[in-house]
Amino acid sequence: FGWGDRDRALEHFKYVLAVDPAQRDSAFQLARSLLRRDEDPGVLLPADASGLMNILVAALDDRDATLATLAWSRRSRLEPPLPLALVKRYLALLIERGDGRLARRVWHSFAADGAAAAAGDAVWNGGFETEHLQGWGMDWRVRRVFGVEVTLDRFVAARGTRSLRFTFNSFPSLDFAGVTQVVAVEPGREYRLRALAKAIDFTTQSGLKLQIVAPGSTEQLLAETPAVSGPTPDWVKLETPVAIRQGEKVVIGTTTMRDKALIVVVTAGVQK
Repeated sequence: FGWGDRDRALEHFKYVLAVDPAQRDSAFQLARSLLRRDEDPGVLLPADASGLMNILVAALDDRDATLATLAWSRRSRLEPPLPLALVKRYLALLIERGDGRLARRVWHSFAADGAAAAAGDAVWNGGFETEHLQGWGMDWRVRRVFGVEVTLDRFVAARGTRSLRFTFNSFPSLDFAGVTQVVAVEPGREYRLRALAKAIDFTTQSGLKLQIVAPGSTEQLLAETPAVSGPTPDWVKLETPVAIRQGEKVVIGTTTMRDKALIVVVTAGVQK
């Protein structure tokens, strides 16, 4: 290219982005360096669904969250809908990077049952009212453990029509933290986790409790509710406040996030 021939260079890099997976990342970075401050990097991407899909796949393969988000924002408006496998991969990347605000927006746009997000609730599907648990994204995840059965109960509920039932097929002397949900929170805010629990024929020393942790290579316990350690006459409240400090760093994987929506994990479990 001639010196200062910016427009021709940008067109060339856009072409490389669309057709050459091996040079896609380099072309994107070079093209971004040519853009003016007020220009949207999204202008570098192709307009057709197929080209955007290719770029999204490549960005996910390279774990390039910036390029993936640009491609997603344009491709998600087009038909046909994105394959579920790509939605899962993109959402997993956002959660890993700790971008809670965007992860929550993507999840709410995908999840079919919007009623599961009660007004003002950070927890998704807190009443377990959906037909089934997705097991990924920002819904409840259940890890199967020998001796513990976790099911949706459509007959017993504190409110609404359903609850989540834990059935221990042996004495609950194991550490079980098999029910979790990834939750997006905002720095500088205080939250209150509330739940109702009922226990029948259940005895353990430390009991069942809910915990809020900041995930990472070493999980940081932020708060936990009182425990239910034996049978209860009726539903009892489990409640705890948790404050997310302004400017607090939360490390997820290898990424440090500051002053944005972060990720915490709500865990329901029994400890021996």
